[in-house]
Amino acid sequence: MEHRLFFQRLRSHEAAFPHARNHFGRDARRRRCAAHDEPARLVQHAFHLPFGDRRERGGNASVIRRTSLSSALVVSLVSLLLAGCSEGGTEGPEGARHQAPGFELIRLDGLPVSLAQHRGKTVILDFWATWCAPCEVQMPVLDKLWEARGGPDLMILGISVDTDPADEVIEWVKERKLDYPIAIANQDLALEYGVIGFPTLVVIDPEGGIHTRHTGVLSRPELEEILEEIAREPRIGG
Repeated sequence: MEHRLFFQRLRSHEAAFPHARNHFGRDARRRRCAAHDEPARLVQHAFHLPFGDRRERGGNASVIRRTSLSSALVVSLVSLLLAGCSEGGTEGPEGARHQAPGFELIRLDGLPVSLAQHRGKTVILDFWATWCAPCEVQMPVLDKLWEARGGPDLMILGISVDTDPADEVIEWVKERKLDYPIAIANQDLALEYGVIGFPTLVVIDPEGGIHTRHTGVLSRPELEEILEEIAREPRIGG
């Protein structure tokens, strides 16, 4: 299955886990860990366990995992998720944000899309897959946000990492009546963005820096809060 293939590539990707640890520790938005009575975040990792689902509390994430991984690897992954709730925060004036990796893709409607063409606006990337149940929770939220705010100041792009034929992904999207732009990318792009679970949302500021990277489902108010934070920031040359 495609999610097993993705995890195999993730394991073989040189320095994949340190890379992801750096992103969660340094680039994650500063936010407190969720209290026990708060709604759990939904996260689905790209691997499978024969003995059934397990949910682990990791800061703002309730991690759904199904695998036969070694205990050492499980500990490493849990550590990465906990790092996302640390006090690292977004890099500010003391250091430039990490620049988002560029890409050129073809949307499901046949139009080309690149990160460069949306320079000057806030961009939300949603890494997802058809086999990811939490992604189905996130996508309608993004669709409503796109309907309300998409345009000159905001681009939302879903990026599918499915290895299924494009026609099947297109049909899946049509069945759910999603209107925001969606493209299919190879899994290397997900690795470049430090994706270790789905959905992963990456919010890029108008200068191309990564403002927020979040693994799990974000609500509409949380997304609006991020957009307002970016809108309040001084613009270079502005």
